[in-house]
Amino acid sequence: MLLVGGFADSALLREEVTSEFSLKYRVLIPRNAAIAVVQGAVLFGKNPDKITERVVSTTYGADCTRDFDKTVHPNEKWFLADGRPKENAIAKSGESIKKMYSPLHGKDTEFTFGFYITRNPECKFITDEGVTKIGSVKVQSPDTSKGLDRKIEVSMHFGGTEIVATAVDISSGSTAQTTLDFFHK
Repeated sequence: MLLVGGFADSALLREEVTSEFSLKYRVLIPRNAAIAVVQGAVLFGKNPDKITERVVSTTYGADCTRDFDKTVHPNEKWFLADGRPKENAIAKSGESIKKMYSPLHGKDTEFTFGFYITRNPECKFITDEGVTKIGSVKVQSPDTSKGLDRKIEVSMHFGGTEIVATAVDISSGSTAQTTLDFFHK
């Protein structure tokens, strides 16, 4: 555990944090802890490529539907889309960064994808407790001649200080992008 910022100068706080967490975590307090955050921000601003990895303590996902499987999915999650049984699900960011989706209805000309966050790594549905919407992106898909046989690529890019969500209609090249609320609590 790294204790930085102005409060790290407080002897009382350092004592309390150390006594509370030292059995479970190694507590590190750098010299000049009060300015460590500012120094890090300046270093990142001068060279953003220095941060190449990030520990993600939450699950990020996009709302999607999957073919309904009565042996796996709860009955209350199913619905019909163009006569096909489907279920609402959450695609975990740990599973993949890019996913391909098809329309629910053959005549749809735009698609909105919601993005969600949860601290529950076992989360399966966007309706599960503790799941919060952190943004959405809407992409146009003007050519409906292929009906349900169209592909939309949705990706989440975990950049330096932000998460960028992008949706691309493969046949038309139409693209939409948004920055998600990375610091959502």
